[in-house]
Amino acid sequence: MSSAWQLALFAGALAAAHPTAAMQVVGEARDPQRDALVYRETHRCDSARATCTVQYHDTNGELIASKWLDYSGPPAAPSLRFEDYRHGEQVRVDSDAVSADVVIDAGFDNYVRARWGQLAAGETVAFEFLVAGREQPLAMQARRDGDCPPSQLCLAIAPRNWLFALVGGDIKLVYERASRRLLQFRGLSNIPDERGRSQHLVIDYSYPDLADGADAQ
Repeated sequence: MSSAWQLALFAGALAAAHPTAAMQVVGEARDPQRDALVYRETHRCDSARATCTVQYHDTNGELIASKWLDYSGPPAAPSLRFEDYRHGEQVRVDSDAVSADVVIDAGFDNYVRARWGQLAAGETVAFEFLVAGREQPLAMQARRDGDCPPSQLCLAIAPRNWLFALVGGDIKLVYERASRRLLQFRGLSNIPDERGRSQHLVIDYSYPDLADGADAQ
């Protein structure tokens, strides 16, 4: 991978894939500079919410990448397999081989829920995050972002290492306070462009199977 931080930022992008009351989540990834759709990601979980799949389609509807997540272990540390069909890349993470206090990929959303009170109160929370393709986790921190409407909880996620922070910048996440659902991600995506270059994107999430107002907590 061109930058360890590139995939570290993916944690926020996949937060919506966690097994909550929503068994389907749709994300639309846009280039904020051009206000143009780049790809769509569809997250689906089984009825027990123990396994989830994520499929990524380009603007022509072609499947460009997939991810499989297994939440049978710790909620914040799913096992995963990710495959990018355009560039022939595959990565795997086995949660059984990881320390129990390490956060893995989409498990970050469950971690946010577990630390919701602290984050909402303005505390900075430190955690270890394992990037797919790395043997050692990265030291990260999450804090509340003050520029946020009262109905939302906005978070800034960044590495504690200044060099990684310089390369990647902050992840910006927006949660709905009432449902604790992820609404938006801003930052580097794990899905590169056609030439394999990293992309700064805005991803907006919707919850089709919760359109009737079901509680996602």
